[in-house]
Amino acid sequence: MNSLATISELDELKNHIDTLTADLAKGKYDDNGKLSFQVYLSHLMEHINKAWHFSKLSNEEIDNLDHDTFEEVSNSIPRLNPNFKLVEPEGKFT
Repeated sequence: MNSLATISELDELKNHIDTLTADLAKGKYDDNGKLSFQVYLSHLMEHINKAWHFSKLSNEEIDNLDHDTFEEVSNSIPRLNPNFKLVEPEGKFT
């Protein structure tokens, strides 16, 4: 496992979560800010994805990823639990 790369991504994730939490507490996100909230959550997910995929790559392999592969790594969600499923962002659970 590439602990350093994984920790780096998780540290970034933590920092972004702290920022988002503080912004939410200040009321910076409301019904009109849904797109921004969606974009922010997408960015958090990219860090989760990279933490998972980078854990299996050496630093050299990470450094040598071309742009398209880096984007694929960032956007490929690992099926860590067979019960997870993708839903549309407009979906609402009641």
